[in-house]
Amino acid sequence: MPAWQYDHPPPNPAAAMAIADPRRLTRFLIESEQRVVAHCQTVLSRGDLDARERDRLVSVLREATMRLQRLSAVAA
Repeated sequence: MPAWQYDHPPPNPAAAMAIADPRRLTRFLIESEQRVVAHCQTVLSRGDLDARERDRLVSVLREATMRLQRLSAVAA
């Protein structure tokens, strides 16, 4: 498995929130994107990636950062 892939399934939003509250969902999504960003940064800092994995991870980090910015704007 490439280093940038998680070895566990993502959390289930429905299990985390019994009631469909948009603010709770937004907070959940923000926390999820924060975990993605943190994971990407951790793996990138190791420096033992081949070029293809690094490029993919940088792309995932960029997309997660953009989603996090949009979600944060919605939450504000």
